[in-house]
Amino acid sequence: MKLSVTKQVKSDGFSLFASLPDMGRVGGLVSSFLAQNLKCEQVAEIVSSDKPWVSYADGVVKSASDTYRIHYDDERKLMIFTGESQPQDPGELYALCGALLDFAQNAGKVARLYGAGGYLRDQLTGAPRVCGVVNRPELKKVLAKAGIDLVG
Repeated sequence: MKLSVTKQVKSDGFSLFASLPDMGRVGGLVSSFLAQNLKCEQVAEIVSSDKPWVSYADGVVKSASDTYRIHYDDERKLMIFTGESQPQDPGELYALCGALLDFAQNAGKVARLYGAGGYLRDQLTGAPRVCGVVNRPELKKVLAKAGIDLVG
């Protein structure tokens, strides 16, 4: 796992939105969409080359690696973490999360952490909808205000 910082971020407090592709690639689509459409600046990237395989193209064998990007918008006080894949190895995922959180904590106080992902339940019918969970009961009001249904 290698972190390359292109711009130092320092903030009194900011929100962190972190998600990677999952079922239906929802998490990765959301974070990439936010970074592009809010025109956030890329401030760092994390490259993971801990793969037990290689890629081959046009007679060239290369070590496999995944690149994850960290973007920041100073005006909105928003850091966004995204990538094209999700580590399949739990140890690699743990190291990736650690690298992201170390970078974020060095940038300042993370006021709130958001994420996105796909959720498929055979029992649900009707139009797709946005659902959420929180880690503190008082945050249920934040979801309700945004029109997000609680999971469960």
